[in-house]
Amino acid sequence: MKNLLLLLTAVVLTSCQLEECTENVCVERLLAYRTSVTTIDLGGMNSDLTINAQSDEVADYVTTGDVNLNGYELKLINVRLTVVGNLNGSGVVKTNGESTVCVQGSIQNNPEYNTNDFTCGSLSNGGVGSTFDGSIEVECGEFLIGDTFRNNNNWYQIVPCY
Repeated sequence: MKNLLLLLTAVVLTSCQLEECTENVCVERLLAYRTSVTTIDLGGMNSDLTINAQSDEVADYVTTGDVNLNGYELKLINVRLTVVGNLNGSGVVKTNGESTVCVQGSIQNNPEYNTNDFTCGSLSNGGVGSTFDGSIEVECGEFLIGDTFRNNNNWYQIVPCY
């Protein structure tokens, strides 16, 4: 009887595992809709550069390739810059006034920048739309409704599932 009790205890202790908690959340891919956007090429900076909005409102700029700082300073004054590619550094990005930067690719080679101003949430000021992209599986509690995150070159927002 004693051996049976030990055997049952061993089976119970070895067969229990903590289950991983996952849940499905619905996501929408964020799409920027802006009426007035200036396209610039910041692919190969060869000196310091300042981009200054010429009006009282924040100006929208987009660069469709990578931003290569090449050790130089990019200073933005009341500019909302969208980088469709990567931000490659060893330089500095200074955001003054209401400036923000949305990097849809990767940030590489340790550029200096203010992380508080590097957000794609700023796109909502210029008008943002979204398209339903379905659901994804995440760890329980990893995201809340309204959270945004980047995956590859796209930004997503967690939305209620209907």
